[in-house]
Amino acid sequence: MNIQSAEDGVEALALSAEEEYDFIITDINMPNMDGIELIQKLRDKLDYIDVPIMVLTTEWSAEMKKQGREAGATSWIVKPFDTELLHNAILETIKKAQE
Repeated sequence: MNIQSAEDGVEALALSAEEEYDFIITDINMPNMDGIELIQKLRDKLDYIDVPIMVLTTEWSAEMKKQGREAGATSWIVKPFDTELLHNAILETIKKAQE
């Protein structure tokens, strides 16, 4: 299993060009490129059309979640969270993406 981290959406997008990832977790509020734009740009790439993308953020508004869904987010978790919730959400996101 290869796990990478990025400082912002620009770096994450660059990493996605170097290697193909099976699962992506992103925040919404990042410098240089926010999570919504990152999701949109990833979904524009053939290699990332079906890859599960989880949003892990402090943003909780229905409007922001709608923007995330429209961009292509597979799931959404609001901070703070506990590890069991994250673990279960990852499993559910993978299951949902495989349907």
